[in-house]
Amino acid sequence: MLVRALLGRADVLNVMGENTSAKKDLVYGIKKSEIVEDHKLLADCFLHLSYVHHSLSQYEDMYRASTRAIRSYRKIRNYEGIANCYNIIGLVYYAKDSYARSLVYHNKSLKINKRLNYIEGIATNYVNMAIVYDSLGEYNKSLKIYKKGLRLFTKEHSRVGFAYVLNNMGTIYHSLGKNDTALKYYKKALKIRQEICDNEGVAESYNNVGVIYYAYGLYDKAVECFYKSLLIKKKIGVTKDQATAYNNIGSVYNAMGNYSRAIKNFEKAAAIWEKIGNLSGQGTIYNNLGSLHFILGNYDRALFYLNRSLKINTKIHDMDSLVVCLIHLANVNMMRQNLGNVIYCLEKAKKIAAKIGKKDSLMRAYFAYCELLIMKKKFSYALDYCKKAYRMANEINSQKGKGEAILLHTRILSKKGSEKDRQIVENKYKEAIKIFETLGQRFDLAKAHYYFMVKG
Repeated sequence: MLVRALLGRADVLNVMGENTSAKKDLVYGIKKSEIVEDHKLLADCFLHLSYVHHSLSQYEDMYRASTRAIRSYRKIRNYEGIANCYNIIGLVYYAKDSYARSLVYHNKSLKINKRLNYIEGIATNYVNMAIVYDSLGEYNKSLKIYKKGLRLFTKEHSRVGFAYVLNNMGTIYHSLGKNDTALKYYKKALKIRQEICDNEGVAESYNNVGVIYYAYGLYDKAVECFYKSLLIKKKIGVTKDQATAYNNIGSVYNAMGNYSRAIKNFEKAAAIWEKIGNLSGQGTIYNNLGSLHFILGNYDRALFYLNRSLKINTKIHDMDSLVVCLIHLANVNMMRQNLGNVIYCLEKAKKIAAKIGKKDSLMRAYFAYCELLIMKKKFSYALDYCKKAYRMANEINSQKGKGEAILLHTRILSKKGSEKDRQIVENKYKEAIKIFETLGQRFDLAKAHYYFMVKG
């Protein structure tokens, strides 16, 4: 009974961000279970310990805990437990950007859950597989699998699971640049979560609605949603997720040009993630602080944060965040005219993005290359990379990416300045403006209107 109580308390502590305390309870539970040779309790303790390591981005420890749990589950032929562990290992490989291996383990878990006819487990497998395909930029395949999960959660009358999938589908539509559709899904998820009093889910939904308003350029509405999310997280004591709210609030103030408030909120997020040892969060916030100091022209400070991000993301194998960091480092070096470092960073970013199959990240690397070549007045080469970025946007069906590529294309044509190019610039700008109007991308729309007014 004591160990079961410790398991329950550890789960609560982990959700609240008290990960060290949760770990102590589970380690004590493991010792007690080994003494009484209770393989089920021992396996459960190791499984829940893997959840704690997941929260701390400690993926090697997460892997070891889950494989240790499998050994005990096999002794008692607890196949549901084994399926759960395979699912955890799938998450480990996902965190390491080993997407193919992640899918292997999610499929192994799915096979067992289907044999057991464990509907909730099958639905969870579908959701995790959809997340992998999302990260691979295979958005249509991801949506198709999410819909399978949605049907199963409906069958099981699981409104929590149903809302979770709606939320994730909203994220896919956001990735596709279809923000109006994304907002509809986020609001549907929010309504359900409010009805079932899922406060943590409500906080997440407010955050995501805020992300869409941010994309629209509706900064007052965005920051209102982020503050609502933050207040709920404070009320229910979820420390780790407060950092996400502070990060997003900082991003809004950054976009509004209120850099002092942006830094203040970014630093609050950093303090929380540093305190609880969340390396993934630290890698993200150091990227943001580095980018902000770059905007302010504080290049030494920018390099300080970006190098910290580089070290952390390399350590935890967060390749997606590493690509973002490398592109930011390229931008800083571009301003310092360290073109050798610029090329090194962009080449590395491009190779990583290609290796892990992150087509959206590869597209961003192409955009950065394009900016470099524009600066060097090598417009023909810049145009080649612009076209590569457009093709990549087309592959992942990112209308936003297409609009950005077209806008960049017009900048190159404007700078080339030939009579023939000037004749098509106006049509190109109008094409970009039409895309951004359709998507509701108000920030990009304003940028397109600015270029059209100045250059058109």
